[in-house]
Amino acid sequence: MKDKDLMRKFICLNQLHRKVVEKRLEGTGVHQAQHHLLMCLAKDEFGSQVELAKKMRVTPATVAVSLKALERDGLIYREAKATDSRFNNIKLTEKGQTVVEESRHIFDEIDKAVFCEITSEEKKHLSEILDKLYENLVKVREEI
Repeated sequence: MKDKDLMRKFICLNQLHRKVVEKRLEGTGVHQAQHHLLMCLAKDEFGSQVELAKKMRVTPATVAVSLKALERDGLIYREAKATDSRFNNIKLTEKGQTVVEESRHIFDEIDKAVFCEITSEEKKHLSEILDKLYENLVKVREEI
């Protein structure tokens, strides 16, 4: 099989996975990009939009728009830092935490379905191959 054909399969798999995830997450009422933001907030506490944007590798403006929508929908709130009132801690509300838990459950179900007929040995081999592909792509990026 040609490299190009393998890459096409990999890209198609990625696109199909994204579509399945988007479809399953529709019931949460939160867009995919907002899910990523909620998941980041569930893992860490951020004192500024800039800090959160760096973590997510997006612009602060992108984060600002998403945060505004999440705050409007009651999924997050901002709490002024005691040490510096110019900055806010961005935190999940109870509703936001519920969406995070629901999303984690959805992600787990999808992962389980994708790998249901894959043996532990096949997973190990696939992981090794993916690590090599990643390393190769990092080298290409460094050359650019």
